[in-house]
Amino acid sequence: MDLTLKKEEIMIEAISHGGQLRSRTCVHQRPRDGGRVKVPDGPSMCDQVLSTEPPDTPTSPAPTPGTAVEQQQQQQQQQLP
Repeated sequence: MDLTLKKEEIMIEAISHGGQLRSRTCVHQRPRDGGRVKVPDGPSMCDQVLSTEPPDTPTSPAPTPGTAVEQQQQQQQQQLP
């Protein structure tokens, strides 16, 4: 999750582990007395277009499941007398 804070609004972005933007939500201040929310004039941070393209960073192959655990278990066994 990524938060961008402004005086008028907060933008919350959900970003996957691969770096892909999954969703974006903006919330505005609410009055203390429980009245109506005043939406500020001008563009919202959420007016930006969501990119569905993956990031331009090169990706490495995913590790084989269980490999790290197996290595850790082997190291622990080697340390035993």
